Amino acid sequence: MIEWIGLADQLAVAREKLFQAREQRIHPGKDDKVIVSWNGLMIDALSLVAVVLDDGKYSDAARKAADFLWANLRREDGHLLHTWRHGKAKLAGYLDDYTAFANGLVSLFEAGGEVRYLEHAIQLMDVVLEHFSDPAGGFFFTADDHEALLVRHKDLQDNAVPSGNSLAATVLLRLAKLTGREDFRRAAIGTIRAGQSLIERYPSAAGQLLLALDYHLGPTPEVILFLNTSGPRAGGLTVSVASVTLLPRRALIIHDTDETIPDDSPLAEVLRGKTAINGESTLYICEGYTCQAPIVGEEAIYAALQKMSQTQS
Repeated sequence: MIEWIGLADQLAVAREKLFQAREQRIHPGKDDKVIVSWNGLMIDALSLVAVVLDDGKYSDAARKAADFLWANLRREDGHLLHTWRHGKAKLAGYLDDYTAFANGLVSLFEAGGEVRYLEHAIQLMDVVLEHFSDPAGGFFFTADDHEALLVRHKDLQDNAVPSGNSLAATVLLRLAKLTGREDFRRAAIGTIRAGQSLIERYPSAAGQLLLALDYHLGPTPEVILFLNTSGPRAGGLTVSVASVTLLPRRALIIHDTDETIPDDSPLAEVLRGKTAINGESTLYICEGYTCQAPIVGEEAIYAALQKMSQTQS
């Protein structure tokens, strides 16, 4: 033991000497710019991890990133900018900036029920529908008011990250489920059809598009939880929702029983006719907006969510 401690001390001294020597050299360049699309992918991952691990630090990080992008990389006309560095945002946003960010915002909404993130995702995808759409199906990489290029490129193939089109199909289908908007669903199906030959010939290059297709084919239930946050097992219900989060196909809405649903809410259509029964936590499991009988009470909801996870995973 004495010899081992002595060796550890020697290594610590050696590491410090090596560090000081390295500090005399020119440091390698550091890429410290903020890119919207990459942050959107991170927000999506952090939101999922936050629910699965029931750890608020991940959702806090996701919200911080989302709020920063929304405040600093969005123009007054609602269009995104691509990159930010040292207090300055520049370059018109590309398709994957919009779709990755919107997809992350939907996951952030599903993780915590904050409707503003769902509203932000809808606004971004409305811009995509208006300015990026290809009448033949799918979306161009640049907007119709982007700087003039020889060719407006349309990429459906995934590379190191999912393509803008595959993410567009994914988030449009998710938004269609959550809001009931048929234009979102039609645009998503058109994008999948535009990538049909890619899926058939090179499926390994269309992983995200295949996930979107799987989500579309279903079954993809709508899981709606009116949560009484003052209930004795409210925290346990939130954790049990994690099992639903891990399902490959679902749309998830968590709504506080104490909050009213405004008529202009993007959730108004899907939540119409549904409410917390007697102020208790209430779960609706629906498919194509046709719902089973509501499940009332924390114990019954917990059991239903566990059963759903076991039967569909």
